[in-house]
Formats: sequence, C-alpha cells, structure tokens
Amino acid sequence: MLKKIIRYENKSYIIVKKDTESSEQFYHRAWLIAKTQPKTDAEFKESLLNCEKKINEIYLGYSY
Repeated sequence: MLKKIIRYENKSYIIVKKDTESSEQFYHRAWLIAKTQPKTDAEFKESLLNCEKKINEIYLGYSY
C-alpha cells in the first residue's frame, strides 16, 4: 500500500493509492484532493469521492 503526503497551502494530506489505479492516476488524484483544501474529515471524504469521479472521467471516459 502506497501512501503519499501532499503539502499544499500549509496543510498536509495523506492519500492512499488504490490497487487498481496507475501511479499517474494516483498522483493526479492526490493533487486534486489537496487543491480542494478540505478542512474537516467530512470535507476530506467528500473530496475523495469527487476526485475519484473526476479521475474516472479523465482516464476512463466515465460520465456522471
């Protein structure tokens, strides 16, 4: 299990790589999450879901 700490705007976010995603998808998703700047656990969980959807749209052609 790969974890990455992303530091953005004086905040740190720990993102865990999914087994099914490539390294490129993982780093892209991690930075998308950090750039949403979630402040609470609830915001972080929502950002995880929204960014996963965005990555699926970009890399897999899904639409929601």
